[in-house]
Amino acid sequence: MTSDSISGLIKLMDDFLKFVGEQKAKLLRELQDLEAAERLFRESRKEAKATESLSERDQGRDDKLLRPSIKEAVMIILHENPRGLTAKEILSRIQERWDWEIERTSLSPQLSRLRYERKVVNHNSVWSAHLRRSAGRLVV
Repeated sequence: MTSDSISGLIKLMDDFLKFVGEQKAKLLRELQDLEAAERLFRESRKEAKATESLSERDQGRDDKLLRPSIKEAVMIILHENPRGLTAKEILSRIQERWDWEIERTSLSPQLSRLRYERKVVNHNSVWSAHLRRSAGRLVV
């Protein structure tokens, strides 16, 4: 083999190793995103089970005592709907879940406060729980 053919072979091998490294990094990022989504889903499931347990344990008690604050209710609903919801959909889900007739004018300021606290984001009128990266992982 000539030195030119060896140099060409080494370059080809280097290019392949670079490609493999890029693909590996891409897969690791996807894995981290999936792990974050799984954690979020498991936390939402725990919250749902806790709410169900409270509901079963406290049947017959005043529903107002069992309701979360509007901000807490929004966060619970958005964690259960990671693709996001419009304000109207959030309001409807809160009303259905907690049998709570709240006004749209009560929800809007709470959404704004949550956005200010960087707990939610609004994109094209769709609200979702704010996910951010910390040490390469998605966190809520």
